Amino acid sequence: SSGINAEYGGHIFRLKNPVSFPGGTSNTVNRNNKRLAEVWMDHYKQIYYWYSPGSETRDAGDTSGRTHLRERLGCKSFKWYLDTVYPDLFVPSLNYNGRGAISNPTSNLCLDSFGSADHYHTVKAGLYYCHNQGGNQVWIFTSECRILQGDFCLEVTGNRSRSNPVLGACKKKSTKQLWSYDRKAIYDSLTCCIFHHISRTFIQFIQ
Repeated sequence: SSGINAEYGGHIFRLKNPVSFPGGTSNTVNRNNKRLAEVWMDHYKQIYYWYSPGSETRDAGDTSGRTHLRERLGCKSFKWYLDTVYPDLFVPSLNYNGRGAISNPTSNLCLDSFGSADHYHTVKAGLYYCHNQGGNQVWIFTSECRILQGDFCLEVTGNRSRSNPVLGACKKKSTKQLWSYDRKAIYDSLTCCIFHHISRTFIQFIQ
């Protein structure tokens, strides 16, 4: 049999599912996702937990049988699949300077991608009430001074101090995607600032 990347395929969903999901569809899907991560993803499972923080403490049941099956079949490591089967996939580094929500502690608003980023256009990131559920409000501040979500990097348009932050495809040589961390910018020890290298646009966030 053969398959195609889901990015190039379509999905047709049934109007009614013929099977039941104990505890609800979301509970079943999230439980299965954790089982998949624990059995197959090796240390890369931490990336999944970054974007789905509630999953790490979810009960996945006994996965020892699936783990033993993987060992008995001699399956490759998850890194092998990333390097060989899907080498074009952008994988965030497990080494980073910071990870979490970028928020304004006074208004309780968080920087949110709204799940709208794509590989063909830059889209504006915006503010939304902090929900502490990860997903579109999880950002990674890399050791290369980039702020990313998935394989998209935060950048600014123009050089003015009030430039709008947008999400675009990560580019290694783009200076518009470089940010600086400055703890001294805010006096409160619980907060700090991230400044854009060129425009000096800044984002205040909680550690």
